[in-house]
Formats: sequence, structure tokens, C-alpha cells
Amino acid sequence: MNRVVVTGVGMVTPIGLGRQEFWSNLVAGKSGEAPLTLFDASRLPVNIAAQVRDFDVREYWSGPLPPELHQDRQARFALAAAAMAIGDSGLANSGRTMPASNRTALVIGAGLGTVRMEDISRHLDADGHFQMPIPLDEHTAIDPASLIRDPQDLVVGLLARQLKTTGPTRLLTSACAAGAHAIGTAFRMLRRGEIDVALCGAMDSMINPLGMAGLVAVGAPSTANLPGQTAKPFDATRTGFVVGEGAGMAVLESESHARMRSAPWYAEVSGFGRSVDAHRFTKPHPQGAGAAIAMQSAMADAGLTPAHLQLVNAHGTATLLNDRVETKAIRRVFGDAAARLAVTANKSMTGHLIAACGAVEFISTVLSVRTGIVPPTINYRHRDSACDLDYVPGTARRLPIDAALTNSFGLGGQNGCLVVRRGARDMETPD
Repeated sequence: MNRVVVTGVGMVTPIGLGRQEFWSNLVAGKSGEAPLTLFDASRLPVNIAAQVRDFDVREYWSGPLPPELHQDRQARFALAAAAMAIGDSGLANSGRTMPASNRTALVIGAGLGTVRMEDISRHLDADGHFQMPIPLDEHTAIDPASLIRDPQDLVVGLLARQLKTTGPTRLLTSACAAGAHAIGTAFRMLRRGEIDVALCGAMDSMINPLGMAGLVAVGAPSTANLPGQTAKPFDATRTGFVVGEGAGMAVLESESHARMRSAPWYAEVSGFGRSVDAHRFTKPHPQGAGAAIAMQSAMADAGLTPAHLQLVNAHGTATLLNDRVETKAIRRVFGDAAARLAVTANKSMTGHLIAACGAVEFISTVLSVRTGIVPPTINYRHRDSACDLDYVPGTARRLPIDAALTNSFGLGGQNGCLVVRRGARDMETPD
């Protein structure tokens, strides 16, 4: 089997655009929470979010932008993150595109997006019901093209065209596990020798009226509305997550391909595990059974035991059930070794990026392995007896890391975990 390495990363997040800004702010414990400004949220109980600010895709992409790209926020995030990752990998040509090859894959995790949701939401009355009959006038009717232009049907093709990739493509829409599933899928394709290079990651933006209303209906976001203090994973006083948005993209290559072009790399991807809870749509399995299976599968895939790992980048949503169940699952998998693990929760700073969270947190894990720095879990001040691990509270920590696990657990009990290890020929430590 081929070894798989990470040669490029790019991200658009509420705490930074690009590797350098994102990583420095994550390590510094900077929060991306702020008053919600993308729409009037006065009728919702949630009025803060972790928005991406001061972002213009044209700063990252020099080519023409098709009209669809201007209408979908997550697609713009993905294109910028992709351009960053390709440039970082050293694979970019003058147009910031990938070299055309049928041995290059594009594997993307996506959320619901905004084009279709906003198009449909125009026809909801004050109570959230469809106005019937739906008007057929061309200026007021639901645009039929919305059924094929939002991410499930369009974005992969759009990115493939913009990035000039000609190899296999995959699109995954597995809720909050989509990013981990996309990267894991690309990893498996590379390890089997089906491709040489993969551009993979995920994107999402649910900070729109319909998306936010839906999440509020699920009861997951916090209504505390205290910018910089609301998301507090594993803390006894946690009240839910803060909705975020963004994209994370990575270039993965077979080690032999990277060596052939004398490319340095950040770290090695060595394991991928996935599972389904088979429990409740909005609640994790109470014993963490599905989460434990995914973690165990990822480590077995990497040929590692719990004794080999020093870090877990937790899903850590700051909801009451998720944090308790994830802690229980980690203890179930690691046993006595759980007590010495560093467990960090990036969502305390980035907010919950929904479909994109697994990709951005994978990149964070890669950078932790590379630099030996574990970002903190901010806002952690009160111990919950059911959450009794070392969550790296408050400030970042230096820690030699040979191997780390990153967890992503989505609605419907969809789970994905990835193992990252130090590589034999890493690149220089990022600034």
C-alpha cells in the first residue's frame, strides 16, 4: 500500500484566511464569535455567529468567476481554500490551477449551501410555511436551476472546471462528518494506487435565515449570545455551539509522487475510520458506541494502538450530550491511556463549521503534529464530572506529537476519524 502525505493546505475560517493567520490565531486562542451581520437575525434567539469577514475570493483566484460562484458563499470559500492549498503544495501553475491529469482527484464535502435555500426561503410565510400555490411568474417563482446549481450537483463540477482537474471526483454530504469523510476517501484512493494526487476538503455556510432557523429548531446552537464567551466545549456551563462557516482544503499525494517531484510535506495520513451510530438523528449513541468504532477503526487502519497517540482533536461541539458522549467514547477506546492524552476543541474558537469542520480540524491536527503545538480549548473554566480529560484549557501547549487523531461526528450518527503521523521528510515548520 502507498503511504500518503499532506503537501499543501488552505483554509477560509472565522479566525483567519490562509495557514499563517489561521494557525497563529488558533494557537493564540482567538475567538471568531461576533454579532451576526449577514442578515437580520432579530427574530431568532441567536444573534451571534462565527462569520468569515474581510473575504474576497478574487484575492486568491485570478481566473474568471462564473455567475454561480457569486451566488454561493461556501463555493467561494472552497475555491479560495483550494487555490491556497494548491499554491502551498508547489503544484500550481501560473493560473493557480492543478496540472491536468486523470491521476488527480477532487473529493469535496459540502453542506446545504445558500443558493437553493435562499431561493426557496423567498416563498415561506411568516410562520415558515410555503405560500401556496407557488407562483409561476418568472420573477417570483422558484428557479428550476436551483435544483441543479447548489453544491450537491454543481460545486464539484465547478471546481473541477476552475481548477482544471480531469481525474475522478467525489462529493460527500454527510453533515458534520463530511470533511473527514472527504479526506478519508481521498486517502483511501491514494493508498490503493488509483490516483497520485488529491485535492480534498470541505465547505459550508449555514449563516443564512433558513440555515440558522433550522439549526435553532434542532436546539443545538447556544442562545447565550456573548461574543467570545459562548462556545465552551467540555465546560460544565456549556449551552451549545456557535454557528460558523468556512472551508478547508488539502493536497494529499502518494509519498512516491511527492518524492518524485522533490516536494516536502507536513505530515502523513495513516488511518481512516468511519461508522454510523444507528441511534437517534439528533442525539449521539449514549455510550458513544459509533464514535468508539470510528476511532478504533482509524487506529487499526494506521496500525497503531492507543499508546502511540498523544493528541485527540475532539469534535467538541459544546452541546451537553455530545461532549459527555465523546469523552465517554475516548475513555472507552484509550482506556488508561486516556488520562495522558491532550484533547483540544477547535470549535471553541472557530465555531461549528458544520460540513467544513472536519476538514479545518484535520488541517489543525496536521499543523499540531508538524509544529508540536496543541491549540487551547478556550472558555473552559468549570469542570464537568462527566468530562474529565485534559482539554488543554486556556493556553496552547508544546507537546512532541508522533501521532494524533481527529474526530468528526455528524447529525444522524455519521462518524469519521483520521490519524495523522509525523512524516520522515517533513517540510520546515510553518511560520
